[in-house]
Amino acid sequence: MGLNPNDLPEHFKNKINPRLLANLPNPPPPLSLSEADHQANFALECTKRGWRSVWHSLHKPSTANRGTPDFVVAALGSTFWIEFKLPHQSLSPDQAAFKKQLAANGVHLFIAHSADEALNFILNHPNK
Repeated sequence: MGLNPNDLPEHFKNKINPRLLANLPNPPPPLSLSEADHQANFALECTKRGWRSVWHSLHKPSTANRGTPDFVVAALGSTFWIEFKLPHQSLSPDQAAFKKQLAANGVHLFIAHSADEALNFILNHPNK
C-alpha cells in the first residue's frame, strides 16, 4: 500500500522522525508500526477511496460505547466493523462483549493486524 509522507496531514507529519525516513528506502515493515500508525494509514486509505469511515480513536475523549471497534466503514455497498490489534494483543473484555453482541446479530467483527490487512478484507469481501 505504501504511503507518501508528503500526503499525510500535518499532525501526522510532525510525529515522523525525518532522519528515520531519510535512511529507509521503503516504508517500515508492518510489525514495526504501532496500532495507531496502522489505524492512521487505514483512515487515509478510506479517505483516498471515498469510503465513509468512523474512527474511534483514543487520543481524545469519546462518547462511543465501551468496546466499540476502532472503525466502522461504509464501502462497496457494505458496512464493516474493524478492530486493530497488534499480533501480541487480544481484545479487552468490553471489546469481546461487543464482538459477541455483533455476532448475535449476524455481524462479523474483523480483527486487523495492519492497515493492509483491513484494506484487503474490505476489497476481497464477498458482498462487494
